Amino acid sequence: MKKILLILLLVPAIVFGQKAPKPNTKKILSLYQDGKYKEAKEQADISVADPKVGTDGYAWYYRGLVYATLDTINDASLKSLEAEPLKVALESFQKAEELNKKKDTEYFVMAPGTFNPVNKSQQLEQLSNWYLGKSIKLLQQEEPDYNGSYAQGKIARSIFEKYMSKYPNDTLTYYVQSLAAINIMHYDSAEEAALKYREKGGRNPDMYLILFQIYNDKNDKVKALEIAKEGREKFPFREDFAKNELNVYLTTKQFDAAKAMVEEQVQTDPSAETYYLLGELNKELKNKPEALKAFGKALELDANHFDTNASMAEITYQEVGEVRKERDATKDITKRQELYQKIAQKLRETVPYWEKLEALKPNDENVLYGLQSIYNDLSAYDEAKYSAKLKKLKAKMKSLNLEVD
Repeated sequence: MKKILLILLLVPAIVFGQKAPKPNTKKILSLYQDGKYKEAKEQADISVADPKVGTDGYAWYYRGLVYATLDTINDASLKSLEAEPLKVALESFQKAEELNKKKDTEYFVMAPGTFNPVNKSQQLEQLSNWYLGKSIKLLQQEEPDYNGSYAQGKIARSIFEKYMSKYPNDTLTYYVQSLAAINIMHYDSAEEAALKYREKGGRNPDMYLILFQIYNDKNDKVKALEIAKEGREKFPFREDFAKNELNVYLTTKQFDAAKAMVEEQVQTDPSAETYYLLGELNKELKNKPEALKAFGKALELDANHFDTNASMAEITYQEVGEVRKERDATKDITKRQELYQKIAQKLRETVPYWEKLEALKPNDENVLYGLQSIYNDLSAYDEAKYSAKLKKLKAKMKSLNLEVD
């Protein structure tokens, strides 16, 4: 992306006692390029209000530059000179265009210290980039400000959509807008920006994920399925698209379609991901033996497949709960003792999957809390081994500012 800044010549302004300015187009530019923005503003306002000078398109154009600078400058004393500097800047540029008698010629200024002209469309591009840059920064900061990002992106769009015939960063703006909007649940705005992105030629496959989330969150399963299938067709090796398609089939109980899709995936691409999908399908169909078989095959192909380990952790931990319920339901002391030991066995079966999940995603809260619970239970059977593990885990969780008893 091009460097985001307005072309300014920042020279310290020295204020002298002076007479009230007279309307003069060239004086606006002179003051502006000398960095005397307050005086340039006064000169511009007086000039465009003059019956004669106010018919000069360049007077309005220079006024637009002055107010655009007041809008983007960091100096609070200058920003306070006008409540809505961007609005005035854009209105001034628009007025300049209305007065431009040579429609095939653009307004321009010479870049300070050079013989290079910088035209109005370039300056509007830089202004739009400035707001796009703010939008991206707010989205990418440690604690994202999605509302702020959306608002700044909206301003960037208002500039290039209304005042420019073309803008190199239009697709990037729409992409960022859709991300910000979806995170504040402005689904209609997110969809509009996402579709604009595609219309303008955006090709990032992640847009299929964004559109899927929009439609899925809106519970529009028809459109969600359409976009998932389109994404899988165009990018067959993107695992997320097949997963999204299966998700729709399962949530809408289209089990025959789900089975056909997954079996096709296993045949054409027998990977850990496709066997994971087969496992998920069988899990949904309550066919636990086939689910375990598919998950086992997935882990043979990739022992570090996170989602498969997560499913195995879930299934095996559920088995712990089932044995506990069985123990709670009986009063037979011998049977209870047998089941007590079986709980230990089941805990030992599930713990490797949870430890693998921690290794793959060390700071995942759900994983850490699940592992804490298992270590806590196992410490009743092997205190020396699991109390030490529990102590180490709790120290890690505290360092991540997680609540630990």
